[in-house]
Amino acid sequence: MKRLRLLLVAATALWIAVPSQSLFAQAAKSMTKAVTKPPTEAEIFQAKSKGLVWTNSVTKVYHKGGEFYGRTNNGQFMTEADAQRKYYRPAPDSKPPGPVGLPSAKSNVGKK
Repeated sequence: MKRLRLLLVAATALWIAVPSQSLFAQAAKSMTKAVTKPPTEAEIFQAKSKGLVWTNSVTKVYHKGGEFYGRTNNGQFMTEADAQRKYYRPAPDSKPPGPVGLPSAKSNVGKK
């Protein structure tokens, strides 16, 4: 009788442990799917022309322009209003994008 009880307990423990391992594997797989690649230059150009911001889902900030606009993993383009609605905050280095396809204008006044 003790062997039967021990076998029943072991089988129950195994039955409980196996689904939890598969749940862990599913969670790990879904976490790796969250990583996205940065967009292409063409996608960045299109997003800038539409006035979209780049959101970083890890840091929960959005970029209007600057060094990290479209350059981070785990991000996507959306409107600024959507980003604020989803509780993203402006990035400290975020600046409005300049004219599309043109470098930012620098003043040469007073320089020789």
